[in-house]
Amino acid sequence: MSETGIHRITNSNCFVTVSGGTPKKSYHQIGAVRRNQNISLANCARKLGLTVQEARNQEQPDSNLTLAQLMAWKKVLDVPMSELVPDDDFIEDPVKNRALLLRVMKTAQQILNTNTNVQVHRMAVTLVDQLIELMPELANVSPWPEVGQSHASRGLGKTAYRHFDSELESLLDSE
Repeated sequence: MSETGIHRITNSNCFVTVSGGTPKKSYHQIGAVRRNQNISLANCARKLGLTVQEARNQEQPDSNLTLAQLMAWKKVLDVPMSELVPDDDFIEDPVKNRALLLRVMKTAQQILNTNTNVQVHRMAVTLVDQLIELMPELANVSPWPEVGQSHASRGLGKTAYRHFDSELESLLDSE
């Protein structure tokens, strides 16, 4: 444990111990960065358009700030975001999570449509229902394609119908 009371736990979780109390989740280290740069809290508050008390509350490691608030602190302290929020595990990637859920749903739909075992079918139905509960837009997701291309063959693609500019075509022919 350091002098600031911050415990570093291996799996990228940070906790702050409040005078022997229960650990609280630490979302950022704005206060530590500000103190390391010898910038007064009053100066930061003025630049942020906050009262000193509001700035003090925001710089507490367990305050869950919005992205806009983090960006404002980043600008005031003139540091990269990685200094304020050192582990990217703190910022979830919703696009990645949605993509992973979509893949799980496609697999669940595939199991649901191809498996003849009653017990496995029942589990697949439950899994599909739970995924839809998590993310309703998954309701219309189709299973993985069985074989080959997932799109019907439409003949020639769009590029086959595009025309080159005559100057560009003559330039390409000359090389």
